[in-house]
Amino acid sequence: MSQQTIVILGGSSSGPTAAAKVREFDEKSRIIIVEKTNKIDFFQSGISYFFSGEVNSIEDFQSERADFFRTAYNIEIKTETEVVKIDPKKKEIILRGKYEGTLGYDSLIYALGAESSVPDKLISKPMNFISFRTASDLQTIQKYILENKKKVAIIGAGSFGLEATDGLIRAGLEISLIEKRNNVFPSASQIASKMIENEIKSKCKIYKSAEITGFYIENEKIVSIKLKSGDSISVDFVISAMGVKPNTKLLSSVGAKVTKEGALILNSSGKTNLPGVYGCGACCAVSHVVYRKKEWMPQASISDKLAQIVGANVVGGKFVMNPVTNSLLLRIGNLVYGRAGVIYTPNQKIASTIVFAPPIENFISGAKDIFVQIVWEKKSGVVIGAEIVGESGVDKRLDTIVMAISNRTTIQKLSTIDLGYAPPFSPARDPINVAGTVALYEKKNLVKTIGSASLAKNLSKYFIVDLSKKNAFASSSIPNSTKIPLEELRGRITDIPKNKPIVTVSETGRRGYLGYRVLVQSGYRDVVNLSGGLRAYNLSL
Repeated sequence: MSQQTIVILGGSSSGPTAAAKVREFDEKSRIIIVEKTNKIDFFQSGISYFFSGEVNSIEDFQSERADFFRTAYNIEIKTETEVVKIDPKKKEIILRGKYEGTLGYDSLIYALGAESSVPDKLISKPMNFISFRTASDLQTIQKYILENKKKVAIIGAGSFGLEATDGLIRAGLEISLIEKRNNVFPSASQIASKMIENEIKSKCKIYKSAEITGFYIENEKIVSIKLKSGDSISVDFVISAMGVKPNTKLLSSVGAKVTKEGALILNSSGKTNLPGVYGCGACCAVSHVVYRKKEWMPQASISDKLAQIVGANVVGGKFVMNPVTNSLLLRIGNLVYGRAGVIYTPNQKIASTIVFAPPIENFISGAKDIFVQIVWEKKSGVVIGAEIVGESGVDKRLDTIVMAISNRTTIQKLSTIDLGYAPPFSPARDPINVAGTVALYEKKNLVKTIGSASLAKNLSKYFIVDLSKKNAFASSSIPNSTKIPLEELRGRITDIPKNKPIVTVSETGRRGYLGYRVLVQSGYRDVVNLSGGLRAYNLSL
């Protein structure tokens, strides 16, 4: 291959990753990174782990700097230089700053990432208004902490906001978490959202359905935030965790195709529709394995994979970016949240199954149930999504689910999939097996279920039988339910009428299911079991 000039726009994470991969596959080409700031870094994510003490030094995030790229990879670095225009016909870019002028290219890799969203009420950016994304953000936050400034407001309770909350709780800060919607982690299911809120509500002040009406600023710093509710939140600094938006105006203005969010649309090789122009990083859309279309999913691991593929392909590689599940793993206090694929919403074509099951054998000390919800196609039984929440074992189950979704695995296969077994690490009947089995029974009509929301709206319609253990009957039971321990059901079956719809319930749904089987085999026809049991019901209220 003859010598090319390959220009990478963006010197943070995806840009340097792509540049390094270009050099790995091509020793001769001229490679140039253009970066607006004064440094190059591989910083992907993980700020919260510095504040929790799991990263010893800010320097640990910066293992490969500009001088390393120059010497180890023979890459030209143009920092403190901004791209102001791209001419795809002439294959030129116009630069402003330290290296002002026109720069030609044979191939261009666009890796300018995403920009943090800013509240509408904030006209200018105060000194103590910080994102939670870059090494510079980390240094600024650390400066305030060292100055004993501990009152922080985090705007946004999505994944960014919860990651910030987790790290800063561990750092001992006083946190006010502000969310405009009515749930913490609005993109999660109601059950997962409630579990997360219960985990952190004693460790920070949570404001839900909160509308910010103003910021009080003194000496170019925010000192308080005013809410429509009348609350005034005093702060030392503010973290913006409202999400991000793709930084693609330079390309979209010259004809690059973008999604409705503004993310670059690429083919499977990482090319845009413009000649010689590739894209990678958080500004790009990739194919979603379930939706089968381009989706904007600004995840660090997706960005990294795309950057490596683009870096190789720009110099003749034939690699493909496979569709992704948009998986997410998040730590919040003692809980871990994981999801992949589709989050369940009522739909005639899909179903969801909820279970609570231990990630290790029950006889091992410390065994605690995890929440698993799988989403599957009613017709085919193919698994298309899942949420998992618990204190341990979430990550390995999530990875199993990701492979299941990616390979269009059915609930039947999931029910019997042979997973590694040892009592301290996994039970003989893994939560993934349990979820698959319950889903399979539902598909085969061996059990009919009712969701918590549907039951809550129609309580008076049903005769509710609580089949929990006798010593487990508590205030968590549904009001006016008839309490019959499963062990006594056959002897008290005449207590249950046949002329009214029946719902069987228990703590996790397991005993309710067994009671359901007894009833339907005893002539009861209008019976359903509460999906996820009383745990799911009480978390759904």
